Amino acid sequence: MFEGGLIGWLTTRLYREFYNHDEAATLAIEGLSLEIMAEACRRKREGLSPKPSAALIRARDLIHSRLCEHLSLIDIATQVGIHPVHLASAFRKTFGFTFGGYVRKHRIELAITKLTSSDTPLAQIAVDAGFANQAHFTKVFKEQTGITPGQYRQTIRS
Repeated sequence: MFEGGLIGWLTTRLYREFYNHDEAATLAIEGLSLEIMAEACRRKREGLSPKPSAALIRARDLIHSRLCEHLSLIDIATQVGIHPVHLASAFRKTFGFTFGGYVRKHRIELAITKLTSSDTPLAQIAVDAGFANQAHFTKVFKEQTGITPGQYRQTIRS
């Protein structure tokens, strides 16, 4: 329900604190736990459909399979056989994100995996995750996580 984004980053930090044996670890764990709960409370799941239609599932699967490509709502709607306006509305109601927001969220999750598991330069991670350039990647990453990709990588490694 809360994959990636700020909650993903906070849970990664929380996980690391469990292995930190200094006197501030308990306080950090408590603080991070409260931040996670606060962020979870902010995310409203009201009004979301419990079961997506077959067309929405196909649309979601297409997004995941072509995540790093240039995606357009019209292309996806055409491929799943529904009107773009209906797809946009139903997608938001079902998955809790706009079409573009969903794509950005999953591109950031892909980037987070690469940031934590490789030394790949940020510019290359940006392109590999489907962003136009590093500046756009950094802007979107900071909007979703609260820190830049470089800060994220540094925090994870320290």
